[in-house]
Amino acid sequence: MTAVMPGPHYRDWATRNGVNALTTGDTCILYPEHLGRGYEKQTGHTLAWFIQSGSESSSIDKVKESFDTHPDWYPLVGGERTWKYRDGRRVQACLSNQKLADHVAREVIRYSTEGYENHEGPNWRLMSIGHNDEPTYWCECDACRAMDGPGSTWKSNDVYDAYPNDPKNKIGPGPLSQRYATFANRVARQVAKQRPDQRISFYAYGSTVAPPHDPELKLEDNAVVEFAYSDHCLKHEIDDPTCPNNVRLKKWIEDAGYERRMKVTVELPFAFQRVMQYPSGLTIIEPDKNADLTMDSFDHERIPVQFTSAESNSTRKLEFFMYECDAVVWRFLPSE
Repeated sequence: MTAVMPGPHYRDWATRNGVNALTTGDTCILYPEHLGRGYEKQTGHTLAWFIQSGSESSSIDKVKESFDTHPDWYPLVGGERTWKYRDGRRVQACLSNQKLADHVAREVIRYSTEGYENHEGPNWRLMSIGHNDEPTYWCECDACRAMDGPGSTWKSNDVYDAYPNDPKNKIGPGPLSQRYATFANRVARQVAKQRPDQRISFYAYGSTVAPPHDPELKLEDNAVVEFAYSDHCLKHEIDDPTCPNNVRLKKWIEDAGYERRMKVTVELPFAFQRVMQYPSGLTIIEPDKNADLTMDSFDHERIPVQFTSAESNSTRKLEFFMYECDAVVWRFLPSE
């Protein structure tokens, strides 16, 4: 693993925003102690951490051993299980296999506790279980296809599944998004039992870039989507109706119900008496006579925020969900 030091402009920005220690792929981005340590996240196409595949010479022996031990964890393609794509690259997993989901959850917990060589004892707030890079093979078994929902027309692999805007794409964008979101939920539920502070993430990317078919599908509280779409237009605003690429991007984000919710946790080194939202100065919450946090003078129409139950909060910690909300600046008034 390699530790790197980004440029000063990035370090300063990251420090102000509490993300001054990141990890991505197998590279750690760390900062000297005088800048403090912010949030860490381990992102990337990390499915291969949990189930190895592909014909890379450095790992092929472990891949074959894993396949011999757990062939049912690997995708069924053309009636046979396989551990590599036609060009030798990695494949996806049989995501409907519950034992695989159990294994991934255990490994997320282990990695989040132990880390890896040259980055032991991490303080990740988020770890990716993102699918392998594409094009590749997805599982064609009946159980995996059932995860795609009744609106799915996907039956077998097509290289153009990975390219949502290609004219040769026959099915349309995101045919495997519901499958992966369902798998992520299964892993997230198990991780939350032992590490409620740990979030997991997955990519909306390639075959999963568009929203799931089921509009009622919601992610677990500790699951996060990383939207990774490279065909957007930087010349125009995201809501510019004259830009076809951004019109498509905006619709995908809006239609993806699991994209719009953000869980926010605020922890302070002191007990607070009131929480004020600026610039309006509106009091959002105050402790009641029993010191439990309660909602007070709250404008739902203007500030769409939903709080969790008071029992999960304290006078030093506040957790809530925020939906489609612009930036909010708060002032925390310490208790006397």
